Amino acid sequence: MTPQEREQMNRLCFQIQEEKNPQNFEILLHGLNELITRKKSRFSGYQDFPVSQRTRPWRTVPALAKRIVKSTYPGQPERVEISLPGADELYREIRI
Repeated sequence: MTPQEREQMNRLCFQIQEEKNPQNFEILLHGLNELITRKKSRFSGYQDFPVSQRTRPWRTVPALAKRIVKSTYPGQPERVEISLPGADELYREIRI
């Protein structure tokens, strides 16, 4: 990154943290995205890879909801403890 780009990125990051107006926030994010795109273009052979690279297929398995776990913090969602009888030992009980 050039010193000017680094300074611009620092300024944009600070402004993004402090911004309250959604329209201005969107404009600042767009500017930051342009800066990052410029930096990416300088890497030879750079490729954007998909976020998720699953190697195993998704599947539906039978499960049993054992209990609902209340959140200890107000405003946070509850969790559900689920039992998966056909799963491997490590994944037999999960919380979502």
